[in-house]
Amino acid sequence: MSKLLKCKSELEYIKLSNENISLELANTELKDILAKKKDELMRVRDDLLSAQKAVIEKDSTLQETNSLLLEHISKTSSESKQNEAIGGDKGLEKGNKISSPKITSESSYSSFFQHAIIFTIVLLIIYFLWCIFSYLYSFISLINEEKNLLNYKIPINRNYSYGFSI
Repeated sequence: MSKLLKCKSELEYIKLSNENISLELANTELKDILAKKKDELMRVRDDLLSAQKAVIEKDSTLQETNSLLLEHISKTSSESKQNEAIGGDKGLEKGNKISSPKITSESSYSSFFQHAIIFTIVLLIIYFLWCIFSYLYSFISLINEEKNLLNYKIPINRNYSYGFSI
C-alpha cells in the first residue's frame, strides 16, 4: 500500500510539474506578447505626438495667415475709403499698392496651373476629335470600297466578258 501511495504521489507530482511547466510557458508567451504590445503602443504614441506637432504647426501657420489676411483686408478697406474721399481711383495712381508680393506670386502660380490644365483639356479634346474623325474616315472608305465592288460587272455566260475580245 505504501508503494501505491508513493506511485500516486509521484504521478501527482509529475502532473503538477507538467502543469507548472505549461503555466510557465504560457506566462513567458504572455510576457512576450505584452512586450510587443508595449512596443506597438510606444510607436503609436510617437506617431500621435508627431501628428499633434504637425497639427499645432499647421494651426499656427493658419493663425498667422488669418492675421495677415485681416491686416490686408483692413488696409485695403481703409485705402478704399481714403480713395473714395480723395476722389475715386486717383489714390492708386500715387503708388498705393493693393496687394502684397506674396499674394501676387501665389496668383501667378495658380494662373500657371490654370493655364496648364486648360492646355491639357484642349489637347485631350483635339485627340478625341482626331480619333472620331479617323474612325469616320475609315468607315466611309469601307463604304466606298463596297460601292466600287458593286460597280464591277460579273459575266453571266462565257461569251460575255469585260470588253476584251478573245
